[in-house]
Amino acid sequence: HGTCTHVYNYAQSAACLFPDLERSARTVEFLQETDENGVMAFRSQTPFGWPRSSAEPAIDGQFGTIVRLCREWKQSGDGQWLEKLWPKAKAALDFGLLHWDHDGDGLAEARQHNTYDIEFYGANPLGTSMMLAALTAGIAMARFLGDSAAADRWEVRLAQGRAKMQERLFNGRYYRQLPADRPDYRYQPGNGCLADQLVGQFMADCAGLGALLDPDQIRSALLAIVQNNFCESFYDRPSLHRTYALNDEQGLLLCTWPDGDRPAMPMPYADEVWSGVTYSVAAMLLRRGLTDEAVKLVAAVNRRHDGLRRNPFNEAECGHHYARSMASWALVSAWTGMQPDLPGGRISFAPAFTGSGLAFFCCAKAWGLLGCLNGSWTAYVLGGSLDGLYVTVLQQSINIVTGWPTEDTMRDMQGCCAVFGKNNGK
Repeated sequence: HGTCTHVYNYAQSAACLFPDLERSARTVEFLQETDENGVMAFRSQTPFGWPRSSAEPAIDGQFGTIVRLCREWKQSGDGQWLEKLWPKAKAALDFGLLHWDHDGDGLAEARQHNTYDIEFYGANPLGTSMMLAALTAGIAMARFLGDSAAADRWEVRLAQGRAKMQERLFNGRYYRQLPADRPDYRYQPGNGCLADQLVGQFMADCAGLGALLDPDQIRSALLAIVQNNFCESFYDRPSLHRTYALNDEQGLLLCTWPDGDRPAMPMPYADEVWSGVTYSVAAMLLRRGLTDEAVKLVAAVNRRHDGLRRNPFNEAECGHHYARSMASWALVSAWTGMQPDLPGGRISFAPAFTGSGLAFFCCAKAWGLLGCLNGSWTAYVLGGSLDGLYVTVLQQSINIVTGWPTEDTMRDMQGCCAVFGKNNGK
């Protein structure tokens, strides 16, 4: 019951297709579910007339909601709405920094409840990357609202955290958890390759906040996730909790231990396959030009949910029609590389496809098709308007046309984004 903040981090569909509805969720989360000290309940219960949940806050849920607030502001350009929510958002970020980074070094090290229904102890990439994303989002919003004092002190923490995560958590291949102060903690990823190690970067990508860490490290970590966690067959794989892939199917495992040091009591969901996490990794791969790896991950999800093995409209996880699978919409945004910045009066595209192609785009102001033919880019606006916005593709201005492309033009463009569709791309 109640929208769960850490699961809903992944969902991108409503934010792009129904932005007013998505903004209403942020209003509830900050104005009803966050107390005066900045503690955010990770399940929204107050809309049902129930009291605020007394469960401990979730690090990924609380920090992620701050990033999503920035995303909604950037997609809508609604500064008055942001100003209304800002006091609680600022309190939520300050509480998170104090609560999960006691020593102020930029690494999230305290007990951290998270989306795996457990607590991580010690510095780890999931918690720290989400903290870096929240700091980056907080700085952008604070600068816009003229809160320079908050922005200045958050920039110091961001620089510290970025340096520490790159130096201490990166093992040369991927980001891993540092040992906690007690060796008997159960259910930790430890030296494992966590599929969610860059979830903060996924959130930052969706909010147009840029790279949180060294781009070469990000690329290395993403490739390590594919190399170590993608499973070609599940005949020999245990499924101790829930079975989302089996037999001859393929999927991305949540955590593996490439160096053979799997803990005796690892994180409980390590051997599961979650479509939402798979989509988030695939979207990050797409934005970094690793298209073949992205297609490989998405194709595995589509084969598992092909209409014969499983319902193609219900990528279940903890329940039917689970919200995390709405991370799939991040692939649409990553395919065009669309980054709305309506407060700045700009929309930019950095498409993942080269050559002629046609892809769908949408933001709070307009929707339509982005097309390329013989090296020339055009935005075909089919609803709303891009008037007054500076629109670029690969940092170059483009043609903006109201209405559909001609049939001949559409045929020549070939609709290349269909590679991600079900039923063999048709």
